[in-house]
Amino acid sequence: MAVEAAAADNTPAAAGKQDPARVLERAAHPLRTTEPGGDTADLRPLSGVIADATVVGLGEATHGSHEFFTMEERVFRHLVEKKGFTTFALELSWSAGLRIDDYLQTGKGDAREIAAQTPANSPWDREEFVHLIEWMRDCNRAHPSRPVHFMGDDIGAPSLDDAFFGRVSGSMEKNHPEALPRLNELYAGLRPIDDVFAYLGRPLAQRQALAARAQQAWELVSSRRGSGSEAFHWAEQNARSIAQTAKFTVGGAEPGRNEHTLEQVGYRDFHLDVRKAPAAARAWLNVARPTLNIGTQFPEQPRDVAIAKSFDVLIHLHEVREAHRPAP
Repeated sequence: MAVEAAAADNTPAAAGKQDPARVLERAAHPLRTTEPGGDTADLRPLSGVIADATVVGLGEATHGSHEFFTMEERVFRHLVEKKGFTTFALELSWSAGLRIDDYLQTGKGDAREIAAQTPANSPWDREEFVHLIEWMRDCNRAHPSRPVHFMGDDIGAPSLDDAFFGRVSGSMEKNHPEALPRLNELYAGLRPIDDVFAYLGRPLAQRQALAARAQQAWELVSSRRGSGSEAFHWAEQNARSIAQTAKFTVGGAEPGRNEHTLEQVGYRDFHLDVRKAPAAARAWLNVARPTLNIGTQFPEQPRDVAIAKSFDVLIHLHEVREAHRPAP
């Protein structure tokens, strides 16, 4: 009996503590299903959380999981139908997003073929993605006065064909014909970029020169901003996408960045146990300096990083290249 009493006294309830699972359970709202379609009453509390927000971000712990795909579609449908949202953005290239959106607005083409080509070999090259596109097209067919859109918000591996460049030059020809000759001159040798990996295979100096011209073309288009029309803003974004794609090269680090000092070490490539570095080195490693980290977007600006506060071991490589594409 005494042993049993002692064991009971050690339970969370006996100690006056609340079971965290039970506390979470009281705060949680159960989901009816993860599959889209049907009643969405279980998502009403979510509407209260979103309130008057105009952008809602949906992340997932793993790419390519069925339930994450379908739950995202279910939430998006709810946001469209109950909250008036109009755009689904995904980490695809801007040009891929335009192609999908063209289908949503016009119905031209086949959803399955477009879905196979735009996110090909990506985590979104899945049947669930096709289902989302098909629902969005059905939604536009039923509600033409308030269409939904698809947007690519990443650089990805874009395909900028001649028609894509034509979105920029066509707009300039119609609205600012005096600037068209200079725009065509700047895009010469760059137009089109059908295969971004082949483009990256060009000599660095050539890519840098083309990138500079693409940047000038974007600035030329942007300088006509006073027109202020929706068509202008589309043309400007398309020119921006071309400039970002052409700049898909990272040169050496400038003075003041962590990488610049690391390049001064007497080894081309090396690794360093940051925890056991000499005191003088630790003093340097503890200071935050601009450091480039490229995730899902490019170009990206360096951000301040203190190496000793971020890493236990540092591996520095003088140069890295794009990985090889899978063999056919």
